Amino acid sequence: MASLATRIAPGNDLLIIARVGCLFVEPDLLDKAFEQVFTQAGLLSVNV
Repeated sequence: MASLATRIAPGNDLLIIARVGCLFVEPDLLDKAFEQVFTQAGLLSVNV
């Protein structure tokens, strides 16, 4: 989790909290959704 927190822009605490919450439900589906959110926010670059 610490490595994820250092890779995202400051002030995105809500995204970190959301990611932690995702761990308690369907991880695979939510990982894809979370990756999409980060990509759209410009915080994570993924080659599609």
